[in-house]
Amino acid sequence: MGIISLRDDSLRIALVVRVIAAAHLTYGLYYEFFCIKPPSHLKNYTTGGKFKYMTNWNLCLETVYFWFAIVDSLVSECSDNEKKPLRKIRDHYFLSVVFPLSSFVSFTFWVLFAVDRELVMPKAVDQFFPSWLNHTVHTFIVVYSVLELLTSYHRCTQTIYKQCVALWIVTILYVIWCHIVHYQTNLWVYPILNELSFPFRMLFFLGCLLLATVFLTIGFYGNNSIWKRRIEKKSLDINSHNQV
Repeated sequence: MGIISLRDDSLRIALVVRVIAAAHLTYGLYYEFFCIKPPSHLKNYTTGGKFKYMTNWNLCLETVYFWFAIVDSLVSECSDNEKKPLRKIRDHYFLSVVFPLSSFVSFTFWVLFAVDRELVMPKAVDQFFPSWLNHTVHTFIVVYSVLELLTSYHRCTQTIYKQCVALWIVTILYVIWCHIVHYQTNLWVYPILNELSFPFRMLFFLGCLLLATVFLTIGFYGNNSIWKRRIEKKSLDINSHNQV
């Protein structure tokens, strides 16, 4: 697909979405890391550090993305360089990490929460973890990712391989970190892992990796499908205008 300047209302809408997302997620990040103080008797939440949760990995990665996307938007508007190196990084980052990871975190959390919330967020957590923050880190993460997908075109290669490799690296690093935390504290990050034997635990992690890859595939081809039609329509409108 060719590069077509879309310096119109769509760019302003995309920028507004990014500013709102960045501000909201930044405040959630601040509140999670500096204001949440679990009671000392809840060992699962006072040991292992904040980064033992995939939710917090995603929150950090997504917050960084939206601030980076804001910078890219402002720099691109002031530049006529069509190559836009920042945009290439932004697009790869979004399609390979932000969209699939936020979708995976939100989907798995709410599915397990609906089945048995004690597997992911026991009721004891409600006394120190407010509902609005729960929705910030488990609901709005995917809302903002979908809005970003719909309001901004992310140019990508014709192959999905590079995106998959980036996602798998992040996911495998997190699985390794889970085992390091368990080795140091003798506690699994999520209660559901206590219910699984080693073979089933490995299958669980593999299933999570495959599910995240499914979301990556949805984002990759969804982006191409949505924006191919929009760009083709934009080209037709420009050609029709030039012929008048």
